[in-house]
Amino acid sequence: LVAGGIWSLGVMPAVANQFSPKGVFASYRKLGAGAPIGLLGVNARTAAYDLKANPIVFNDAKSTRDWLVGGGRRFVALRSEHLAR
Repeated sequence: LVAGGIWSLGVMPAVANQFSPKGVFASYRKLGAGAPIGLLGVNARTAAYDLKANPIVFNDAKSTRDWLVGGGRRFVALRSEHLAR
């Protein structure tokens, strides 16, 4: 019973924070403040809920890169597996 309490109050929230993009979106709200944001491999519904906006969703790294260098200040939230692409 004690182990279950420790798991649910300590370990589980820490694990969830590692996989949740909420920290990324909090940073975007501080730094981006209305600039366009694109998503690559990130759940669009989660982003729309956390950002209170509709981000641009990409399916591949090339289109994401093309958009990102298209001009102006832009942000991209992506999964680490897409960094090497």
